[in-house]
Amino acid sequence: MASLEDFGAYLVLQRESGSAATFLHRLVEEGLDPILVSPDSVPIASDAEMTVLEPDQEEKDIKTDCLITLLRELTYHLRQGEGKAVVICGLKTLREGKEFHDITNFVGRLYEEACVNRGLVLIFADPQDFTKQEMAFLEREITLLNEPEQLFRSIPSETVK
Repeated sequence: MASLEDFGAYLVLQRESGSAATFLHRLVEEGLDPILVSPDSVPIASDAEMTVLEPDQEEKDIKTDCLITLLRELTYHLRQGEGKAVVICGLKTLREGKEFHDITNFVGRLYEEACVNRGLVLIFADPQDFTKQEMAFLEREITLLNEPEQLFRSIPSETVK
């Protein structure tokens, strides 16, 4: 598995869903095990390098209207060992019908789990879906990323003298 500069939570500002697939590809390439939280309206297509599996009818359908249930499932994934990742594609979807502090508590808990378990949480959000104050808070609390390469930095080798 590649070495991450830092484990924890990261915010990716986006207006279109195409970048989520790019990040997912990179996570898989680097040996991470991601789980995707995505509304039906955000298409993530399979290609030659990555197969997106549709949920089976028998699987649990976790509704985003209950953040406690969703948080339980995602923290369980992060606790399964080092190198687990959670990709939340569309923070707005989780916010529907909830207060902003509910979302910040949710994100904060995922951040803690990711740090403790050497995992990663990527949160995709469109700045237009939040007030300026809310975006300022998110940007202060969660490191901003523009591209997957920012997650994986090559570590220079040390020369022994």
